Amino acid sequence: MLEPGGWFVNIEHIAPASQLATDLFNDHVVNGYYEVERRSGGTRTRAEMADVYLKRPDKDANKLLSVDVQCGWLREIGFTDVDCLLQYVYELAVFAGRHPA
Repeated sequence: MLEPGGWFVNIEHIAPASQLATDLFNDHVVNGYYEVERRSGGTRTRAEMADVYLKRPDKDANKLLSVDVQCGWLREIGFTDVDCLLQYVYELAVFAGRHPA
C-alpha cells in the first residue's frame, strides 16, 4: 500500500542480542516494579516482584525476535535502506525500510 519511495517505520519489541542484555532488561523492569510497590506502601519483596514479572501469564506467548531477523524480513520482501533507527532499553526498537522506487 506504500507509494514507491515511501517508508515503512515499525516500533517493535525485539529479542535482546545476548543473555546479558536479557538479564539487564529483566533487572531494569523488576527494579521498576519493586519501586512502584515500595512507593505505594506495598509489602512485597523485590524477589516477589521478580516473580510477578518473570512468571507473568503472557510471557510464553510473547515471542520476541531479533532486530536483525525483523529487518531481514523487510529486505526479503524488497524494501531498501532497511536499518534499525533506535534501540531502547534492550527490548524496543524502531526500524524502517523504503519501498523501492
